[in-house]
Amino acid sequence: MQMKEMDSRFLRPIIEQEILFASEAAAYLGITPQRLNQLVHTGKVKPVRTSPSGNLYLRSDMEERRKRMHGNQIAYISALFEKNEATTVYEAMNYFTIQSIFNGSDKKATAEFERLAEKFQLTEELTNNLRLIADDLGVELEVMEKAYTAVVGGFQQLGADDYIVKKGQNHYPNKLSEISDAPLFLFMRGNPELLTKRLVTVVGGRKTTENGEAMAYELSKELGQEGYVIVSGLSKGIDSVVQQATVNHQLPTVAVLGTPITHFHPREHQVLQGQLEDHGLVISQFPPSVKVQRWHFPMRYALMSGISEATVMIESTDKSEVLEQADYACKYRRPLLLPQVALDDRKLQWPNRYIDYGKMYAYRKPTDVLKRMEMLTTEDGTSARYAQQTIG
Repeated sequence: MQMKEMDSRFLRPIIEQEILFASEAAAYLGITPQRLNQLVHTGKVKPVRTSPSGNLYLRSDMEERRKRMHGNQIAYISALFEKNEATTVYEAMNYFTIQSIFNGSDKKATAEFERLAEKFQLTEELTNNLRLIADDLGVELEVMEKAYTAVVGGFQQLGADDYIVKKGQNHYPNKLSEISDAPLFLFMRGNPELLTKRLVTVVGGRKTTENGEAMAYELSKELGQEGYVIVSGLSKGIDSVVQQATVNHQLPTVAVLGTPITHFHPREHQVLQGQLEDHGLVISQFPPSVKVQRWHFPMRYALMSGISEATVMIESTDKSEVLEQADYACKYRRPLLLPQVALDDRKLQWPNRYIDYGKMYAYRKPTDVLKRMEMLTTEDGTSARYAQQTIG
């Protein structure tokens, strides 16, 4: 009797941990119970016990099946290795898996990723270490596996011509790398060499005026023809006017998205985005696995300010989110050019926020912007030469 009680106490926790009901096994694999039944009927999954009331499964069998499923997923991303180092692709997938565990927080994900990198090899496929990393992070294995599967599935949407660039690597913008909280990874589609050129951001609100659209179009055309590469978003309003000007005049441009590069937002800009990919560069800090959130769109302003030499504001209302672009220009100590018409408009409050900013300059017409950019180039060159002479 005592022996039976000892066996019961010993076996119960093992059974509770290792034996899964059908619904648990299906959830573990991330499939429906119907799909699990299909796998059983075809012999791809074998229950440890079958009965009319329901089958039982070994967790270890499900783990092995899950690994094979992950292996098939990984095979589909091999095209990314044509233009990207395999270690970078794996590292990006692993980072965004951890980021999803922390609800998209870059700050938390970066700290945990750096800590885990000291314990685990995060530049290779993660499957073999999922359980250990889940234990280290204090999350259920199923949660970790679900997150990893979603990220790998998202990366399958990327193509052979897409770039995944880590901070510090070739193609990562030099100016952006100087910012401590810059994104760890960037996703690019198009010509990344444009990021080595002189970049000027031209933006404005979604609500436009006829004069604002005319200024945005003409300024973008003239800046591009003078050798500058225009940076803007791809939203409705001034962004689309700016980008359409570059397309019409076959000028290189960089479009910074608030969505993954595999998405089109708004949907009616799908053709325009494709044109920008062909003659310019589309860039995003968001992985293809992420669910698009409203708060992602303001985050792109930090990226645009970070990669650009200067920001030119076309027009805005007092409550437009595009003002965050100007805020980041100030934060990163980049020149900010504001339209004189906005500065003179007493009905507008937003220009007053930047009156005392030491690198704020007013303009009335496109030639004013071109002259200011030339002056800034001269000033930067003089400062650089002076610094070299001082060091020497």
